[in-house]
Amino acid sequence: MLPEGTASLIPGTPENTGLPKLGDDGVVSVDVIALDDELDIKNNVICIKIDVEGYELEVLAGAGNLLRSNGGYAQIECHGDKHAAEIAEIMDSYRWQFIDHHDLNMLFARVIH
Repeated sequence: MLPEGTASLIPGTPENTGLPKLGDDGVVSVDVIALDDELDIKNNVICIKIDVEGYELEVLAGAGNLLRSNGGYAQIECHGDKHAAEIAEIMDSYRWQFIDHHDLNMLFARVIH
């Protein structure tokens, strides 16, 4: 998990402004906070999309309480088989069931009673 504080963000190219990334030579400073520290949601149905250009494992590490305490749907981008296996293992530990894989996206669901 990234330490809380700030990170340096490098904006995406003009062709793909939706593809910023973290780096030492970034031009924008952004806050780094865990979802668990920002959201206190329990026993609800949530829908979450995690697409953070390779930092999905770090996001999941900071969202354990959120994911363990809620059900719903999650779409998580993965980059390769090893990354997909790691994501699936983490989500399984949070009791989310893998339901589908489409291109780079893994889909999970969890029913709460």
